[in-house]
Amino acid sequence: MIDVHCFGRPVRLVWRKRTWRCAEDACTGKAFTEQHADLAPPRALLTTRAAWWAVWQLRREQA
Repeated sequence: MIDVHCFGRPVRLVWRKRTWRCAEDACTGKAFTEQHADLAPPRALLTTRAAWWAVWQLRREQA
């Protein structure tokens, strides 16, 4: 995932999501991965903060 620049340098976040497996036969999901919607929605390439930063930059350029 890409985040907002820090001290003029690009930032890439590496988050190792854990995968949980259910051993119960009655379980319909069998496997689940950690999610953190405040950081980034599922399958996101940008963090939420980076997306808002980009929107702000576009608005600033249009003014």
